[in-house]
Amino acid sequence: PVRALHGFGPDALDKAIAPIVSYLAGIALFHYLRLGHVLFGPKPEFLEAPEYLRVCVELVLGLFLYDLLFYPIHFSLHNLPVKAWRKQHARHHSWARTQEAAHNASETVYHSLLDGTLQVMINILVQQVSPWGHKHPIARALHNVIVTYLLAESHSGYDLPFMSNRLFNGWFGGSVHHEAH
Repeated sequence: PVRALHGFGPDALDKAIAPIVSYLAGIALFHYLRLGHVLFGPKPEFLEAPEYLRVCVELVLGLFLYDLLFYPIHFSLHNLPVKAWRKQHARHHSWARTQEAAHNASETVYHSLLDGTLQVMINILVQQVSPWGHKHPIARALHNVIVTYLLAESHSGYDLPFMSNRLFNGWFGGSVHHEAH
């Protein structure tokens, strides 16, 4: 983007602080209500480090399942002929209406509560899936780091030689494809 921090003014509370607070409040509520225990049972204890193969399989499987499950929802948020449904995602693209290079990492979390809830719930769900029964905590932590990076990268507005869409052409869309959509 030409002006990466452009757009933060008097509405900074709405654009930056409110999304962060709502994410953290949602996570706190999830833990306070013990929804993980209710939905997925008690956490298993992991006392040993996982094998390298296990971490790789769980990471690839988690990323694949996240895209597999969220893509139809995201597609419907753009294309379903129900204005109230499409409006849930329109906020996420609102900067694109006023800026030449609209996307930046802050837009990653700039969406409606329903849109964000769907994304987080799918992430929580895929974090429970593993061929070994339960996903190892190290694989879960790495999954969160990779997903956070990919989301921030796809909203950065940059197209640099080392970005995921260049390194894994055809597998990742990157910011160029996100900007276009």
